[in-house]
Amino acid sequence: QRGKVRCPLGGMPFLTLTAVLAGAECFTGIALFGQKKLDFLRRFRRFRNGTASHDQIGDLLAAPDAERFPRCFAAWAAALTGTPVEQIAIDGKACRRTYQKKDGKDPIHMVPAFAAPAPGSRPSAGRGKIQ
Repeated sequence: QRGKVRCPLGGMPFLTLTAVLAGAECFTGIALFGQKKLDFLRRFRRFRNGTASHDQIGDLLAAPDAERFPRCFAAWAAALTGTPVEQIAIDGKACRRTYQKKDGKDPIHMVPAFAAPAPGSRPSAGRGKIQ
């Protein structure tokens, strides 16, 4: 369909992570961040055709298995930061205005996860949708 942005998969996690670190709380916020900060994002990734839409971001974040994602993220963050997996803190919250009473859909729940910093290191962050 015309008007749809073709966005390479490799750029979407980078977009999502930077948007979440900047305060985005849901798919629309991530997409809006991408539109407003495209010049900044292009310093690190090409984004030749712009950034992903909120629907594309939602599809990407809905793909991981809700039960395996926290374990995989914790293992990834531990390997990346050298932090023991037991020090990876995972929290959760519901995104505002995502509940659809008419369709019987529950609100979207996001899980931010942070690696507790060891002395002299910086924290790591990530987020994923859960069921």
